[in-house]
Amino acid sequence: HTMQRSQRQDARIALLRIQQFQERHFAEHLRYAARLAVPADPESLGIDSVSDGGRYELSLQANAEGLGYTALARARGRQAGDRDCALLTLDQSGRRGSGDASGRLLLPDTGQCWN
Repeated sequence: HTMQRSQRQDARIALLRIQQFQERHFAEHLRYAARLAVPADPESLGIDSVSDGGRYELSLQANAEGLGYTALARARGRQAGDRDCALLTLDQSGRRGSGDASGRLLLPDTGQCWN
C-alpha cells in the first residue's frame, strides 16, 4: 500500500498538467478543450491519455459550453490495486476529488488521495 500511495503522485502531476494546459487553452480560445488528443487542435490539449509514469489512464469531460471541465486519472495496471484511490479528479475551479474501486466519489477529496 505504501508503494501505491507514493505512486499516486503520477496522477496528481498529470491532472495538474492538464489544468495548466486547460488554462492556456482557455486564454487562447475562450473555452476549455473537450479532449486530450494528440496532436493538439482547437478542441484538444495535445496530451497523451496515459500519465507519464504509465500508472493512470487520463480523460477529460467538458461541458457543452466549454466553460467547465473535469480531468480524470483512473488507476491501471499494478496501480489498479490501489482500491481506495482508484480515481482522482480535478475540475476547472481546482476542486480535487477521488473515487474508490467501487465507484464511490468524494468531492472534494478528504485528503486521503491527494496528499
